[in-house]
Parts: sequence; C-alpha cells; structure tokens
Amino acid sequence: MLLLTLDHISEIGFRLLLWITYLYLNKWAPFIKHIEEEELWYYRYPSVPSIIPLIYLYLVMIGIPLLVYIISFLCSKKETIYNDLRNQFYGISLAYGINAVLTALLKVIIGRPRPNFFYRCFPDGVGIDIQNCTGDWGSQMDGRKSFPSAHSSFSFTGMVYITLYMFNEYDFSHPCFARGVIFFLALLPIILAIVISLSRFCDYHHHMSDVVGGGIIGTSIALLVFHYYSEYNIEKDRKYLEKLRELHVADMEVE
Repeated sequence: MLLLTLDHISEIGFRLLLWITYLYLNKWAPFIKHIEEEELWYYRYPSVPSIIPLIYLYLVMIGIPLLVYIISFLCSKKETIYNDLRNQFYGISLAYGINAVLTALLKVIIGRPRPNFFYRCFPDGVGIDIQNCTGDWGSQMDGRKSFPSAHSSFSFTGMVYITLYMFNEYDFSHPCFARGVIFFLALLPIILAIVISLSRFCDYHHHMSDVVGGGIIGTSIALLVFHYYSEYNIEKDRKYLEKLRELHVADMEVE
C-alpha cells in the first residue's frame, strides 16, 4: 500500500513538474531571427483576435476526455474499470505535459515570426526597421513564437489520444445499429482538432506549416504515450484478475 501511494505521488508530482517547466519556458525570450526588408510582406497579415480563444482550447482538452471517461465508467462492465481509468488519466496527462514542454521549447529555439508580426512590431502600420519596434514588448516576443502552433499540438495530443482510447475500448466495426453514425461520432474529436488547428491559420496567428507541424507533434506524442499505457494496462489487468481468482479460491477453501 505504501509503495502504491508513493507511486501515485511520484506520477502526479512529475506531471506538475512538467507544467511548471512549461510555464517557465513560456517566459523565455525566443531566438531573434533576422528579417530582411524584402521579407516583411510575409509577416504583414492583419492582427485580429483568435477565432478560438485559449480558454476554449482548454475546455476541449479537458472536457472531451472527461466526457468520454465518464460515459465509459457508467457503461463499462469490466472489473478493472477503476484501474483502467486511473491509468488513462495518467496517460493523457503525461501526453499533455510532454507536449507542453516540447512545444514551448521549440517555440523558443526556432523563434519564427508569426504572420501578423509586423503589426505587433508597428501597431500603427508605419515602419521598416524591424530591429526597432514600437509595439508592446510582450506582444513582440509572442509574435516570434510561431512554430509550432500550440493550439494544434495540444488539440491533436488530446483528441488523438481519446480517439485511440475509444477504438481500443469499444468495437466500432459491428455496432448493433447506425453503424455510420457511431463511427462518425467516434471520429468527432479528430475533426474538432482539425478545426481548432486550421482556425490558427485563418486568423493569421500561424503559418500553415506551424499548424501541420503542431499536428504531427501532438499526434506522435499521443501515439507513443497511448501505446505505452495500453501495454501497461494489459499487464495491470492480468495481475488484478489473477489476484481476484486467488482470493476467490481462498474463500472457497475456507468454506
């Protein structure tokens, strides 16, 4: 019991450490990439509000997996459902943490200007000396953190992970009714991730390559972490069921 408690504490503590690291990296100034005057047109797109604000991204990241796990808990008849859901929580939270650190680190190292960087540098639209910006310093620095798109990497990390969970947990190949509808509903998280990612290109906060790069990063992390935790779940379930059988046999012997 003590080892189990220490294991949970270490798991949760490591994820908190990842998020603290992410918040710390977000404050770092990015690499200042030299921009030629001839390139300015590439970063001169309008500065407009986000189509999908950050708060909605967080709601999707947390809300969709939570909804799926609640439905799974209510509908599942597996004896190991508690262990499964606990391990799934550890899995998806680890995927988010790894993605957060990697995304923030790449933004700082690469320092790619956003499509609307010019208007972050010169809010009044007047100026050519990119080394002497007149705009807010924080906005300028954020304007140099285009690659990869965090909206894209986070949404694909969570939505790919939860889609893998659904297809691993349930058999969608032979539903009792509305086969096409059920399959479409299972793919909705991926569709949502695509919509969120493309919105960052449409509102000029990212280049298309930023969005694609973020999607690849998020998908890769989700695949690797889900595979690891799926194998871990199988082993845990096997040991748990063996323990139940041993207890059952012991009870029968006592009787």
